[in-house]
Amino acid sequence: LLVLARELVRTSPRARRALHERYQRLLLDEFQDTDPIQIEVATRIAAAVAEPAAPVHWADVPVEAGRLFFVGDPKQSIYRFRRADIRLFLQARGAFAGGEPVALVQNFRTVAPILEWVNHIFTSVMPEEEPAAQPEYRALAAKRSASDHGDHRVVLLGGGRPKPLKAAELRAEEAADVARAIALIRDDPGAWPVEEERPAPGAPAWRPARLSDITVLLPTRTSLGQLEDALDDLAVPYRVDTGTLVYDTQEVRDALSVLRAIDDPTDQLALVAALRSPLYACADPDLFTFVAASGEWSLRKPPPDRLPVDHPVVAGMAHLRELAGQRWWLEPSALLQRLFEDRQAFALGLGHRRPREVWRRLRFLVDQARQFEESGGHGLRAFLRWADLQSREASRVHEPLLPETDDEAVSIKTVHGAKGLESPITIVSGLTTARGNGRRGVTVVWDEDDLRPGIAIRKDTSTANFDRQAEYESEMDAHERQRLLYVACTRARDHLIVCTHHLEGVDCHGATLARCSADLGDDVVRRLPEDLVVGVPVAPPTTSAAPSDDDRPRWRSRRAALLRRNRDPRVLSATAVARLGRLEDPTAGPAGDPPAAPEQDDLADDVLDDDATAADESGRPAFSRRRGRAGTAVGRAVHATLQVVDLATGEGLTELAAQQAFAEAVPDLAGTVEALARSALASASVRAALAGGRLWRGGHLGPPPGGPARAGHRHPPHGRPP
Repeated sequence: LLVLARELVRTSPRARRALHERYQRLLLDEFQDTDPIQIEVATRIAAAVAEPAAPVHWADVPVEAGRLFFVGDPKQSIYRFRRADIRLFLQARGAFAGGEPVALVQNFRTVAPILEWVNHIFTSVMPEEEPAAQPEYRALAAKRSASDHGDHRVVLLGGGRPKPLKAAELRAEEAADVARAIALIRDDPGAWPVEEERPAPGAPAWRPARLSDITVLLPTRTSLGQLEDALDDLAVPYRVDTGTLVYDTQEVRDALSVLRAIDDPTDQLALVAALRSPLYACADPDLFTFVAASGEWSLRKPPPDRLPVDHPVVAGMAHLRELAGQRWWLEPSALLQRLFEDRQAFALGLGHRRPREVWRRLRFLVDQARQFEESGGHGLRAFLRWADLQSREASRVHEPLLPETDDEAVSIKTVHGAKGLESPITIVSGLTTARGNGRRGVTVVWDEDDLRPGIAIRKDTSTANFDRQAEYESEMDAHERQRLLYVACTRARDHLIVCTHHLEGVDCHGATLARCSADLGDDVVRRLPEDLVVGVPVAPPTTSAAPSDDDRPRWRSRRAALLRRNRDPRVLSATAVARLGRLEDPTAGPAGDPPAAPEQDDLADDVLDDDATAADESGRPAFSRRRGRAGTAVGRAVHATLQVVDLATGEGLTELAAQQAFAEAVPDLAGTVEALARSALASASVRAALAGGRLWRGGHLGPPPGGPARAGHRHPPHGRPP
């Protein structure tokens, strides 16, 4: 619409004259959010009727005096990703101000103690104007004064942490501190007074705080998961109030997975994700039995004959096929409504700690589908592409969602979603991310002067003008992050809590705020006590008896195994796997060096690795792994047994399994080794191989003396080794 409007006023003198006569004065509010297309449309409407046919740049359009009026705050220019650049604001100020602009420094929102801290911080961060990059900070004057019985000093949480702390651990620590601070406000609301905007006649102007007065602002979604977990741990109700954050919630992701599985029959990942979601409730054993029955992950394939029609996976895929058949006749919003009704999505929300949050998110997704349809969109695939675009943080900023009128909960917003709003108690969190350009892979940076792109092809190669443009882009991104921080801190009305968590020696917003606040006295900032006594509901005591002295070693063994299993990351990169391999192999040299040859004594001892040993229910070591060898002890014993046993008859299997279990230091699990080996002998693949008369056992890859290289050793029929 903007592009077409610009083309109209560029090329049609008649349309330009009609608009010029109709709109005598043009006021562009929030001018720092204006992009080049918008300002060109405005200047051409305000231009003299006899303007040149098509000036090259909007700043060259002759505008009649008194036609254009701009109001904006350059310190709140945070939409650079959609071309609302601070350079445009500063350029327009120079082109149209005609003199010194009028500075509006009176602040009607925030109490004086908070503004005192804000003025000190951002005078240090933005000390002077940088041409075409950053405005000079001008101190704000407070209109509101603090209450007589409340402490309105800015609260600083966190501080420096030692560098070995991982980023995820730092975010979790910050989230826990935020949750404790909110619980402190909940348990002592009178110590956090907030002012009523429209108090009833005779009612006090200040009242105790409520949870709905608290807003947590996050610059990105990175720390949202940790924050939600921390709030859940302290039983603090919350709601996610910005569209880009709602797209990242589990309920919306599950619904979109169902739509992707319906739209693309080849998307096996979306199909399995949809079946495992609460909408279809297929557990992992259900998925396994489906695969074991030769089922295929495709809506185009019939279900296996061996499974009943009421099998969870079979029934779920049947419903998905039905929806897939309807996608040609139903719009996305109607398809979502059908999905939610058939699968009782709103009833499933009752299992959530806050059902209203689930219901609101589902309604939000349906409303988004209707918005897509009303804007001219058609088809499920187009809606999924549109939804993916909306979920990207830098693509579009959604209007904050309206909460339930009787819902008492903490609000979580992105800073972009909170722009233009205010909150009685504002908590600024998620500032632990280190500064960086955030660019990965192939990158294109445009030079606006000649529109020649600078392209980074790989880390070590780029086109000629990329380095110059990339350095400038990094600088502009750093300036915008400072303005984003300013926007976040100035959303507060009565109380401001700021997280300064950071790793020592790492430059980030938390470190910046901590450094700038270091010289401030107790009259401006305060810190909550580290040992916060929070009124957390205490769980009722369990009725199970304490373990006896005889059970204690087994209990400790099982507990250690569970802790080891759950402390490991769910996902590891390839480099992390390689690093773990080097750490676990005592014979390995520096990174990239091959391991040294072990001594014979080392091979003989082959000590068990305690960190990799689990325990079965009886407390015996099971599935242990040895340093320098792959696989588990049970797995290696089974493999060694199958290497020597007669595959056709299984003769001597019990004795062989016992020998190999003893060799792998798990003699008590000889029965398990025998059962697994016997299961392998009875498998369909082994039976088919034996029936075919040709069978090769696996062996080491290597050339025999004097002959060509070959893999494995050929054995005669029935698998009897030579």
